[in-house]
Amino acid sequence: MLHGVPEALLELLDQCQSRGWLSYEELNNALPDEWVDPERLHELLVMLDQRGLEVVDEMEYRARQWRESRKRGEAGGNAGTTTGGMIENKPTRAMTVVGGERTSGDGWRVMNWNVRGGASGGKHAGSSAATNGNAASAGASSNGAVSGEGGSEGKNGVSGNGSPAAQYKGSGASANASSTAAPEEIDDDFIDDEELAQLRKELAAEIAARGDDGSKRIDDPVRMYLTQMGSIPLLVRDEEIRLAKKIETTRMIFRRRCLESDYILNHAVTILRQVHKGELPFDRTMRLSTLEANAREKIAKRIPYNLATIEKLLELNKLDWTALQQARRERDAEATAELRERLTSRRRRLAVLAEELCLRTGRIIPLMKKLRSISRKMSDLRHDLNKPEKLKRLDADDIQAMRDELDGLRREVCEEPGELSARIKAIDTVFWEYEQAKRDLSGGNLRLVVSIAKKYRNRGLGFLDIIQEGNTGLMRAVDKYEYKRGFKFSTYATWWIRQAITRAIADHARTIRIPVHMIETMTKLRNMQKIMFQEMGREPTMDELSSKAGMPPAEVRRVMKISRQPVSLDRPVGETEDSAFGDFIEDTRSESPVASATNDTLKQRIEQVLKSLTYREREIIKLRYGIGDGYTYTLEEVGRIFKVTRERVRQVEAKAIRKLQHPVRSRKLAGFLDRGPGSEDGALELPGTGGGSTNGAERGGSDRTGAGESHRRRVQASAGEPAVEQIHASAGDVALADDQPSEIDELA
Repeated sequence: MLHGVPEALLELLDQCQSRGWLSYEELNNALPDEWVDPERLHELLVMLDQRGLEVVDEMEYRARQWRESRKRGEAGGNAGTTTGGMIENKPTRAMTVVGGERTSGDGWRVMNWNVRGGASGGKHAGSSAATNGNAASAGASSNGAVSGEGGSEGKNGVSGNGSPAAQYKGSGASANASSTAAPEEIDDDFIDDEELAQLRKELAAEIAARGDDGSKRIDDPVRMYLTQMGSIPLLVRDEEIRLAKKIETTRMIFRRRCLESDYILNHAVTILRQVHKGELPFDRTMRLSTLEANAREKIAKRIPYNLATIEKLLELNKLDWTALQQARRERDAEATAELRERLTSRRRRLAVLAEELCLRTGRIIPLMKKLRSISRKMSDLRHDLNKPEKLKRLDADDIQAMRDELDGLRREVCEEPGELSARIKAIDTVFWEYEQAKRDLSGGNLRLVVSIAKKYRNRGLGFLDIIQEGNTGLMRAVDKYEYKRGFKFSTYATWWIRQAITRAIADHARTIRIPVHMIETMTKLRNMQKIMFQEMGREPTMDELSSKAGMPPAEVRRVMKISRQPVSLDRPVGETEDSAFGDFIEDTRSESPVASATNDTLKQRIEQVLKSLTYREREIIKLRYGIGDGYTYTLEEVGRIFKVTRERVRQVEAKAIRKLQHPVRSRKLAGFLDRGPGSEDGALELPGTGGGSTNGAERGGSDRTGAGESHRRRVQASAGEPAVEQIHASAGDVALADDQPSEIDELA
């Protein structure tokens, strides 16, 4: 394993061995370019695990350095000083990239502006080092960009493997990996401080020319943005390469950490199987590198073989997990260690096999978030089960149901709550580093966006909107940038920024976008309409116009309807500007205060009613109807969690519904019911009961009974809020469905 490892990397690992950890910044600086590769990084991660080295992010790095300095009795200003990883009184190599370092008043070395206050919305948001220009830097990442690759076609409609350079440049920047010609670079077009000052003066002159007072300065956000952006320094070439390499490295490590989870890998196999069957688009699901020739064909041929191997290894993991649980119960330390090592080794192999299929990071991130929610649920259950004062308030059935649910989640992820929490922590750490590096690279190029955006002013979009669209193109370029090809980032990003701006102008210059071919048809019909008016002395009818144009009458009516000029809702009404046209139009989509208050009250009432059920019944109802987290589970999925059959789940669900129909409980929700004709006031009609009958749900042992049709009105709420469903049905019409959640009148 140590064969071929760079000497600088081995030296760093040896130096950090004594303290037991190193930072991603140190690792990134010691890692040569040829090691920024999935196979090499796999070897590196195995080395780190064997040495017991933990990789921490910048915030944790600073905290540990500060604690080390306090132990030695040093001042706070020397807390961040090490040499190559060993704690000394010199700046660490990770903090001394030429041209990028900055020293604050207290002596701290700021890592090339990597740590910015407010840049992260996660656990590090409150502890970031304060620097200038945070709002402008964070703004680049909040303009509609998607984390990770996000998909082959984003907002701008450009193929994920290509580049918009071909639309502007022709043969300038070749995407062929076999090309040996040096890339044609664009001269740096960053706006400097003098140009920023001049641009602010021009904006002030426009305000004065319009005669606007200070309270109506529509360009104040632009001036504020330009002022904050001017405080962010430009990136030098060394910094640019370092950040690009860090993005690649952290992205690969993040993917590897995620794919080592059996839960994520099971869902990834489902996605890859859909790609292989043609149910999902290949280009939008798989990440293809332009450096490798025939990458699509190679991956397509590899998918069926890798999937077959992955599925077999996952089955072996389940068997070993069951054996590991048995060994732990028997307190067999030797068997436990052997099985744990076998699982770890097999999961590494599974991650390598899955990585070869190049699933997009944008497809992995949602799976990681769902795994994180499962980890929180498992931790909460374990905490409650280990809390005697909480268990005293629960009966034996509820306690057993909680244990069954925890066991079901364990089997689902094949990990203990503590192991899963540690995995999520490692994933969150590298994901924050990945997102932070993207913010840094985009933040250092905000001036490039403004420099390009000012050339597209007065084309139907406001200047701030143009900058925003340019920032989305910049974030897209950050995701697609491959520094190994030799381009400067500004050369590559210019085409994405221009493409995003020009596409936005084409799409949003008119209030309602009309395609180019439709504009030509509208012009043709209008010209014919004028000629016929001159000949006939009256406006032609639609039938006459369609006969003249040789088009169907329905198509003519559609085109003429599209050609109407829309009226802006913000158009002033009357001589003053106090009221707008939109103020006189009812917004039927907005929720009234009464409805909002009613929904809040309904949510509280539903929670009160559910508390009257047993723990098992309450949890099954929540899982089946997505109450709380918004996820709905099938009977089979709920059965796996509680270790019962789907029929037993259906019976418990039906029993819970009958309890909810009891007048004592139903009266609490009766005021929220829109009753249909023939409804009684005593109880709520819930599915599976036929207006109070207890036999409708189980008649004949079938999952679906009754032949009548029901009239439904469902109001879906967002995750964490109740969804109300009203069903007017005759007795015995509705029964519980086996494959989808049944309908509950006031509870969904």
